[in-house]
Amino acid sequence: MTTQKETRLYSVRITSYPEGSIDYSNNHLQIIPSWYPPGWLQNPEEYERWVSRYNTARFSWPDTTKLYLSKSGARSRARLIESYGATAKILRTLPVVWETGKVIRARRIEELEAELSALYTEPTSVDLSDADRLPQPGQLRAVTWHVPR
Repeated sequence: MTTQKETRLYSVRITSYPEGSIDYSNNHLQIIPSWYPPGWLQNPEEYERWVSRYNTARFSWPDTTKLYLSKSGARSRARLIESYGATAKILRTLPVVWETGKVIRARRIEELEAELSALYTEPTSVDLSDADRLPQPGQLRAVTWHVPR
């Protein structure tokens, strides 16, 4: 049984933007809202698809906050960004080790069995020092619960 799965995560970072697409004054990156890539949405079908999806004709850079489980997924995002004239870099994490579902379930079963075993084997002590405060026979009354259907 495989107990662990090792994988890497990938992300994409834009390392440079096309001239005129950003303003980097005051050490703060500001996207220029009126900028768009050359030839962008020249085709009427592309324009209609974009506007119907994003409700605007304004260009926006693809999201770079996502993590990818495959390098090909990150590469696809990098190519999209580069098609707009920017330069993108694919970043890779160190190996990440995930435990499989079988191992997680087996560990939880062991934990629950240990708790159950402790319930049956540990002696239970009852403190009767204030037994005079407990209800005496005849002081208890029956309670009936009505549960609507």
